[in-house]
Formats: sequence, C-alpha cells, structure tokens
Amino acid sequence: MTAPVIEVRGLRTSFPVEGGRLDAVRGVDFDLRQGEVLGLIGESGSGKTMTGLSVLRLLPEAAETEAQSLRFKGEDLLQLSDEAFRALRGTHLAMVFQNPAGAFNPAKTIAWHMREIFRRKAARAGRSEEGDAPRDWRAETRRRLAEIGIAQPSRILKLYPHQLSGGMLQRVLIAMVLALEPDVIIADEPTTNLDNIVERQILVLFRRLQKRLSVAIMFITHDMTVAAALCDRIAVMYAGEIVEIGATSDIFHDPKHPYTQGLLATATALTRGGRLREIPGELPGALDAPPGCLFEPRCPHARAECRAARPAMRSLAGERQVRCVLYG
Repeated sequence: MTAPVIEVRGLRTSFPVEGGRLDAVRGVDFDLRQGEVLGLIGESGSGKTMTGLSVLRLLPEAAETEAQSLRFKGEDLLQLSDEAFRALRGTHLAMVFQNPAGAFNPAKTIAWHMREIFRRKAARAGRSEEGDAPRDWRAETRRRLAEIGIAQPSRILKLYPHQLSGGMLQRVLIAMVLALEPDVIIADEPTTNLDNIVERQILVLFRRLQKRLSVAIMFITHDMTVAAALCDRIAVMYAGEIVEIGATSDIFHDPKHPYTQGLLATATALTRGGRLREIPGELPGALDAPPGCLFEPRCPHARAECRAARPAMRSLAGERQVRCVLYG
C-alpha cells in the first residue's frame, strides 16, 4: 500500500443561510494515495464538489471550513498562510473545474495562460530563479494541446477564452493541468460538457498521466460508467458524508450501503435500457436533516435504531468501510 499524498480527517464546511448554517461537508475522512485514482460519486448536492473545493481552499469567504487534520505529504496544510497555500496550489496541487471559464483571465490569450504554467513549472524545478518559461514552451504547448484533440493548436493559442466554446475551453484547461504535472489533481466532472469521443480521450490521458507520473487524482463524477473504468477506489457521498469506501471492484460487485445499492441499480437500468429505477425521496434540506442516519427517510431497510443516532463508519474486510447499522 502506497503512502497517502493527501490525508483528510474530520473535514467540515458550512455556509450561513437564513435561520442557521448549511452543512455542506459533515466530518469527511479519506486518504488520497500516490499513483491512484479515487472516485468521489453521488447525486447532485451530495457534497462532492464542496469536498474538493474545501481541500484546496477555493471556497468564498462566507464558507467556514475546519478539520481535525489536513496534510499534504505529511505537511500540515492547516498551518499554512493563504499566500503559502496559493503557491502550493499553483504548483503541486491542481483542480480541473466542471465550468472552466472561472479558471481563465479573460483579458489574456491562451498562449499567455500556457506560458504561465510552464513558468511556474520551471520555478518549481529550480531551473530559473525568476521562474522564466523554457525557450521551447511553445512547442511543448502545441504538443499538449494536440494530445487532447485540438486540431489547430497554433490558432487556438492566439485566441482569448471567450472566443472558445465551453468544451474547447475545458480541453485547454485540462492541457494546462497536464502540462503542470502536479502531485495531486482534483477533477470535478471534467468531461461533463464533452462529446463521447473526446471524453474517452480525456479519460485515457488522465490514466496515462497517473501511471507515468504516479500523480494522485480525485475524480469527482456522477457517471458510474466513468468511475468503474477509471478509478482504483470509490468513495460514495450522501448529504455531505462518505457513506461507503472501498476498492472499485468491491463497490460495484458487492455494494453494502443501501444508497450505493440504489445508485448502482439506477445506473444499471440506464445502461441496459430497462425501466428507470429511482431512489425515492430527496436529499435532506439545508436545516431539516434527520437526527439519525441521513439516508434513513429514503432507506428501504430503515429501522428504529437508524433514527436514534448518526451511525459511525464501520470497517469490514480489507479496506472496506460503510456507514450503516446493518453491518458490524
């Protein structure tokens, strides 16, 4: 088992709302290991994106984030100043956003953005005291853009972000992250706006980068097919909590938590073209979370003890963990 690159314990994030605070992330624990792809799956509103943004300090000032422990290669990230954390995020930690527009300076060309990436990379490697981009950055940029399916990279470099489609801008952002070669990538639904052919190309690139550089990737997705094809381990989120975590093969072949079972039943029905099977009910609202298990109102196996107290994570065989009173 490889050592964790990212260690997260007791991560909590909340936002002020009328009448109280909205808990978006509720005591999340996980490790992200060198050379693995950890999939974070769950329906919209389950806290997947908020978890990634919380780890990288990319939330608005109104958000309140705390953790028992948050470490990168053993370094305590909670002790870093905002400036020190930004430097780390710009070199060793990176994020691919679902909506890429916010990651670009609208007043700068694509060439400027790519040059900035190679400047930071050179500074990190100590090849230049001032962090100048290497002389061959344009050739390397064209190669990076071409490998993600951009047919005319030289033309794209002259354009501004607003002149590109959403899908094209997403590919440029992915090329920037791949060129940076960080230690950790948090990818938030990075292929949602891409067609199937480009999506497959991007997934192959992520896997190739993971193998070549042993980069650790957290891949946030609602697409079970993508998670099954790309991820080494799966963490299932519901209402801001991780309710099950384990090897991808174990999660897909023998799901333990009733929520995981419902997700897989729905995905299987869609894949096979059968009758859609939905999980009844909805995620708990901002201020009306049930006192016990958060999934209890929707669970077909709910019992009295589920309403009594919030269940803790229970360890099963191997590395499998599940937050459910049906086990342990």
